[in-house]
Amino acid sequence: MGNLLRLLSRDAADCCSLPKTDIFVDFETSRPTEAEAELYNEAEEMLNESKVILEKLREYKGATKEIRYVIYVMRLHVHTV
Repeated sequence: MGNLLRLLSRDAADCCSLPKTDIFVDFETSRPTEAEAELYNEAEEMLNESKVILEKLREYKGATKEIRYVIYVMRLHVHTV
């Protein structure tokens, strides 16, 4: 993977490097091999779970008002006991 990134990020101005080469990588229709299937399925499951978690975090409204109310009630309770 590192060598691929090195090839893709070569500087054309560098006098000592090979000429740039265009490489097409098909990310949209690629499929895992049998050897990669287990890891692929595990990674896909984690990504799907992370989408659900991120959505829940986006929907979170906070509880500042409720927390302040409980603190207020507890202070009243402490002063009356």
